Amino acid sequence: MPTLTNQIASSALNGEGVQVNLDSTDRESLADLVVGAEVTCDSSSKTGTIVSVDVFGTTFIVAPNNRGSRFDSSSTPGLLAVAETITY
Repeated sequence: MPTLTNQIASSALNGEGVQVNLDSTDRESLADLVVGAEVTCDSSSKTGTIVSVDVFGTTFIVAPNNRGSRFDSSSTPGLLAVAETITY
């Protein structure tokens, strides 16, 4: 399965969407992302659903699948860490 790498740490609080920031290389994959598709934060194995894609920019938003949970990295609770990989 393809992966993308987050470039900027983003707040990932309970039940809230998190912004995934891509570099110019990964940006080309934005066209492949579909709202409603499930993605996985690789370090924590937490899953989420894509709720929006900025096809003209370098970001997409992921909401955690479990109500009240976080789509965060295992090493940085409450944050999606820099260099975190996301599988889609």
